[in-house]
Amino acid sequence: MKKTIAILMAVLMLFSLFQGASRENVVRAVIQPIWSMFHYNVQHTGQCPYNTSNNDGTLKWRYQTGDDVRSSPAIASDGTIYVGSHDNYLYAINPDGTLKWKHQTGDDILSSPAIAGDGTIYVGSHDNYLYAINPNGTIKWEFETGDDIWSSPAIAPDGTVYVGSEDNYLYAINPIGTLKWRYKTGYYVYSSSPAIAPDGTIYVGSNDNYLYAINPNGTLKWRYEVHSDVECSSPTIAEDGTVYVGSYDKYLYAINPNGTLKWKRLTNNVVSSSPAIAGDGTVYVGSNDHYLYAINPDDGTLKWGYSTGMFGDVRSSPAVAGDGTVYVGSYDKYLYAINPNGTLKWRYKTGDLVSSSPAISSDGTIYVGSNDNYLYAIGETKTAEITIILQIGNPNITINDNTKPIDEQGTKPVIKNSRTLVPVRAIVEALNGTVDWDATAKKVTVILGSTTIELWIGKSTAKVNGIDTLIDAANSKVVPEIINSRTMLPLRFVTENLGCDVQWDGTTKIITITYPKS
Repeated sequence: MKKTIAILMAVLMLFSLFQGASRENVVRAVIQPIWSMFHYNVQHTGQCPYNTSNNDGTLKWRYQTGDDVRSSPAIASDGTIYVGSHDNYLYAINPDGTLKWKHQTGDDILSSPAIAGDGTIYVGSHDNYLYAINPNGTIKWEFETGDDIWSSPAIAPDGTVYVGSEDNYLYAINPIGTLKWRYKTGYYVYSSSPAIAPDGTIYVGSNDNYLYAINPNGTLKWRYEVHSDVECSSPTIAEDGTVYVGSYDKYLYAINPNGTLKWKRLTNNVVSSSPAIAGDGTVYVGSNDHYLYAINPDDGTLKWGYSTGMFGDVRSSPAVAGDGTVYVGSYDKYLYAINPNGTLKWRYKTGDLVSSSPAISSDGTIYVGSNDNYLYAIGETKTAEITIILQIGNPNITINDNTKPIDEQGTKPVIKNSRTLVPVRAIVEALNGTVDWDATAKKVTVILGSTTIELWIGKSTAKVNGIDTLIDAANSKVVPEIINSRTMLPLRFVTENLGCDVQWDGTTKIITITYPKS
């Protein structure tokens, strides 16, 4: 009888332990962050499973901080976006673009936050501290290093936090905020963020020209010398253990897990960008030569290069969506969405250079910072139908049954060279777009979602997303004009390129614009 009871007790204990383990696994699954740290995961692959095929490059919202947003966002399981700013604050932003909280550090934040399984947010600051912050914005602990922290922390499966500092050290910090160990390199560990291999090896670059491989106990495994700083590029670890990293010597390096060179690929300028790896193994990396490169993983040969323009240094690190789209920022102020074959899917213009690296949410929204002080949320939006009615000679515009003057000057649509010209600002702003006027170049720039239209006064050719396009192939006299001190643009050309349907009633001379086009 006693033996039977003992067996029953043992079974109950095992069942209880199994249930506890099951509950723990469920909890871990629930709190797994959407985008846990810089470049998505501890291997820094930049590759995520989230589908962005419906993302059309439309602005969902933008949140203004007090200074440049060079930090790259991280996304918690509940959709909260964490990002640092040059104004010294770490921001927690709700998925609808409202502020949840902000936490002030002692100096600016270029480090990208990392989110642990328990929701703790880790971020470095130029005040020399690594911060551990609770999900409600209160401080958990602070750990002081000997100099600025530009590096972005990485969290190992056991909870150890790895981060570099300008005091030349790579730090391993326990989850309670105590020092586990530190390893001294020959110079700054600047913006290079540590990457962690499945066997626990930690890889990090230093301004002493070396890529380091450090054992989990803090001892050196090996180091590989390149010909200049491994300053801003962070290592990326492929499934086969190959480590990819860029250098100021203009090369992208592929290093075998034993520390030997697999191959290296020369670009035409410094490689500050951190490589990303697609599902088929393709390696994507930006260069200060204005290009995003797609490189074969086997031999380092070029698949394609995409140019972001003369002033478009690509220092941002690419992110790869589950559908294969590659997202990257550029110094030309744009966030780019590039198809896997190297063609442009869309681009979105911010107000200043984009060095922040994009983060992708599970709903396909892209988050990225800009030096215009904003965090941007770019993604598909459900657009309610907008109907706009204009009439030749009538100074009023009707937007969804609401009638008001087109502008304060009483400007009216006119017909010239058999085409309708209008002051387009009221129309574009009704569609939630923007209109900019460059008086020096006499150029109008219209932006709606991922579409940018550039028109010049007196010119019959415009640019649509950078491509030269005739305004009216059948009538070269149709050009933007200034009439009575007002800029008048060809209505049909502009609205149809923005995705509108345009109907003309010749009897009443009424124009009906419907957006989006059905």
